[in-house]
Amino acid sequence: MAMVTFGNDGPISQSFIETDRQKAVLVGLKAGQTVPHRPSTEAVYRFLEGTGTMSVDEEIVAVHASTTVVVHNGSYHGINASTDIVFPRMRPAESGRSEHFHDR
Repeated sequence: MAMVTFGNDGPISQSFIETDRQKAVLVGLKAGQTVPHRPSTEAVYRFLEGTGTMSVDEEIVAVHASTTVVVHNGSYHGINASTDIVFPRMRPAESGRSEHFHDR
């Protein structure tokens, strides 16, 4: 399994599962950093550490360890970290590379 990395310029993702059907990345987001509110492909986020908020369309959800958020294809979403947060993001492989995370 990949170890989480926190970047000074924004979230860093590290792939830990990649098949012809799915891709999962582990993401580190430092306190105060954000993932901009943008359209998304379908994905599941499972928060492992930290606290913050995640917006999906017009809904804002408080996130902490054990929170799971499902984002449907075409929904807008964003993440704000109150503390350092760690989460895997899982999505179908054919949905392409996300613009808001920098792969390592």
